[in-house]
Order: sequence, then structure tokens, then C-alpha cells
Amino acid sequence: MRWWVLPRRGVVLSLLVLLAAVLAWWGFGQQRAEVRVERENLLETALKNTRASKSYRYRIDTRLPAAGTGKDDYLSRFTGEFVAPDRAHVKGTLVKTPMEFVQVGENAYVKDFLTGKWFTLQGNRLLQSELFVTEVNPIAVFNFKDIPEMRYLGRKKVGGKKYEALEIKPIVHNPYLETQFGDFTYLIYVDPKEARLGRAEIEAYSKSDRKQKLEVTIEFWDYDKPIRIEPPTTG
Repeated sequence: MRWWVLPRRGVVLSLLVLLAAVLAWWGFGQQRAEVRVERENLLETALKNTRASKSYRYRIDTRLPAAGTGKDDYLSRFTGEFVAPDRAHVKGTLVKTPMEFVQVGENAYVKDFLTGKWFTLQGNRLLQSELFVTEVNPIAVFNFKDIPEMRYLGRKKVGGKKYEALEIKPIVHNPYLETQFGDFTYLIYVDPKEARLGRAEIEAYSKSDRKQKLEVTIEFWDYDKPIRIEPPTTG
């Protein structure tokens, strides 16, 4: 039997290299875990901060493109303003019909575009309405039962601004959306400076017809800016 005799210096050097490799592997694993936690916290923090905002402006485009038609059929296009806790002003079109709403406290105000007059709907809270849930209360589409899949997409530039981008496939918690649609995919863009939602692109498919697709694009800006929403003159 032969015995291989290594110089002590070589043994020490080999052990140091092995130790460095083990520490590097362990550190990489820890770093990956920390990054995963940070990304999960990024979404949680952005949603929390957005919901806690005193005011903001937003834009929502909702489309129902039919497969194979090549058409980009807009269901609704609205811009809105929100002032916590219960004031909102929304203006746009629904199926090419102009609409404008104001919510102040318990009362809602709807504009009749044929006469130009405003009508009061006492006790009608549009902010809680399922019919206009995305148009009047866009934060409602970010209520989730669970998020089984999440993927970090890195820094993305959209419209001249840089965001932290995430792709999630959530189980939504919204009576209207979860009844009508399934297989949701959200591309969420978080403003890294404000740690709030900057933009979201949502896709889903009709439960009754897989060929029918829902596409929603939401943009947020002017967080905590002074926005004044007052009841319009009625009658």
C-alpha cells in the first residue's frame, strides 16, 4: 500500500478553498432566500401603501378582445380621482357611452349627458358597487385570496418611468371578477421610490367562453396630492 504524503501547506490551502466554496454556496442560498422575501414584501408593501394613500389619480382601460378578430374592443375607458375615505370622481365611456360619476360620502351623483344635468342617488355607494368596481374603486381588483405563483421580472421601463416589475397568478377575491373570469395574470409595476402601485396589466379569460379574454390596464399617479372633490349642482 502506498501512502501519499502532501505538504502541510497544500493541505491547509485545499481546506481553505473547500471552506470558501461551502461558505459561498451557503451565502448564495441565503441571498436567494432574502431576495425572494424582499420581492414578496415588495408587493405586500406596495398594496399596503397604495391602500393607505390619502388621494390619487388613475386611468383604467378595459378591453374584451374576441379571439381571431384582430379587433381591440374597448369595454370602458375612464380616468378618475380618489380622496380617502369616500370621495371619487370618475369620467369616461362605457361601451362608447359617455358617463360621469361623483361619490361624496353616502351619496352618488350621475350626470345625464342628454340634458347635462346631475342627479342624486342618495345612499348609493358607487365605491362598493360591483357594476363599476374597477372604474370607481380600482384598488378592489388587487384583493387576493392567495398568490400561488409570483415571478420577479426585474427593472422595467414603461412610459419613460422605471418600475420594479412582478408577474403574479393570483386567486382573486372579488365577487364579480371571480364569478365571470378565471386564469388571472397580473403584471404589476411598483414605483421603487414611493413603494406604491404605478401600473398594472391584467389578463383573464371568461369562464363561459375561453375565446373571450379580459384585458385591464390601470395606471396610478399623484399620490397624496391635494385633490378636491365636491358634490355637483343638481336639478
